[in-house]
Amino acid sequence: METFPYIIKYIYKKNILVDAFSRMYVLLNTMSIGLLGFEYVKALYANDFDFSEIYNACGPSAFGKFYLMDDYLFKENWLCIPTSSLHGLLICEAHEDGLMGYFRVSKTLDVLHEYFYWPKMKKDV
Repeated sequence: METFPYIIKYIYKKNILVDAFSRMYVLLNTMSIGLLGFEYVKALYANDFDFSEIYNACGPSAFGKFYLMDDYLFKENWLCIPTSSLHGLLICEAHEDGLMGYFRVSKTLDVLHEYFYWPKMKKDV
């Protein structure tokens, strides 16, 4: 390496913040590709105990911290997951996380809370 002249320069990045909307679209695309039947989540909102009122109140505009994007319900930047077997699947994926080993409750919650929201998530984990 020393035979090559080099200069270390700091490159300032103007847009360090990730655009929240593009991040959500990436999440939706990833979930649709990774989970067969993910479109079914949209149908679950209407009858869900936790989200049905909020889902119906959102319509074309936001309702408090909740809003719709492509008919999926979001709370701020988190995708709302209605009560279903998807809770268990997501918890299992976040807990085992491939080659990383088994995570404890706090780390599993952190992994889930990065992208998802449902009431009583901590209790479920």
